[in-house]
Amino acid sequence: ADCSVPERPPAKPPETPVSPLPDRPFSRRRHALVVVESGCDRLAWRRALAAAGATASTVVQRPGESPAELVQRAISELAAPTASLVLVAGPRMDAHCLDARAQLLRAFAEADGSGDRRTIQLDGGGVARFAMEALSEMARHQLRSSGIRVLGPSAPEPRAIVTSTSRAA
Repeated sequence: ADCSVPERPPAKPPETPVSPLPDRPFSRRRHALVVVESGCDRLAWRRALAAAGATASTVVQRPGESPAELVQRAISELAAPTASLVLVAGPRMDAHCLDARAQLLRAFAEADGSGDRRTIQLDGGGVARFAMEALSEMARHQLRSSGIRVLGPSAPEPRAIVTSTSRAA
């Protein structure tokens, strides 16, 4: 029987923590969270935000996923400072869906912002457009003291959520 002691691999040198590079242009970009319900176009918003100089995370509703499950996944993305929230509504208009949308707006309002003024953009087509316009009016009223700007589907263009709220350099 072999009684030799196996050799230990050499010890790794301790890892040096890497600090972020100060004052890089990408560190000043605003971050947006785009939440897209079933049946909606997510690419148009991502393109518009990228063109306006924002980074974006996108949470898209999965087939068979409930509105509450979608919103819980979106809320988990709010752990990182987020300057803008875009909610693109699908055609569903039941109480579960409306409650989930309100919960998402509440979570965004309570989450740690990016230090900039923050914006919520509500969008939707067809019947959803009217529902999101009504939700934007209610949210505008509820959040008026928070400094969060709420834009409805009638906002001039998607890039307004980034360019009109950016801090002066």
